[in-house]
Amino acid sequence: MDKLISAIFAQRMRDVDFPTKKPRNKIFQAIDHIGGVHIAVLSVFFITLSVLNHHGGFLHIELNEYIPFYLSDSPLLNKLYDSKVTEQGLFRARELSYLVDFFDYKFFELSVKLGYPHFLSLFHYVFSLIISLLLWQFCVKDLELGKLEATLLILLFWTSTYIFLGGILFRTAKIGVALISVALFVILYRF
Repeated sequence: MDKLISAIFAQRMRDVDFPTKKPRNKIFQAIDHIGGVHIAVLSVFFITLSVLNHHGGFLHIELNEYIPFYLSDSPLLNKLYDSKVTEQGLFRARELSYLVDFFDYKFFELSVKLGYPHFLSLFHYVFSLIISLLLWQFCVKDLELGKLEATLLILLFWTSTYIFLGGILFRTAKIGVALISVALFVILYRF
């Protein structure tokens, strides 16, 4: 009896004309073409919104000491290892952080010379851009998420409070720790 039912079912299944692929909406067809360049453009859009939202940033109270110190004529190594100014006499082994701060203050100096002074961190935005590209690639290639889902995750990243509102010129290397963490996570996941 089971064989008879199976045979009848198989015969009817052969006679049914199943539609092939359902036609997709043009929006979903466009999403299939999203790539790293599109994510970079999206990131630059959010960087622009963040910069405009900051209205030039604000002068943190400790910058009154840091800006003249980092822009002074003393050698770079003195600036990296002089904890009297950067850490009020304590040593906290933040030389890499001070190096990032040094380059951010040099960018600040350049912006003042060009007539566009601001208190925003170049490294915050550059590292955030790199993080968004790494995350998108990780979601699409490694996790095999759809491009729509990966793009929505990047939108969540760019609208998070620290990323969107955290671009001020103060202790700017913290986003570098986030970048290293994301890169290490991707490397560990792949191995």
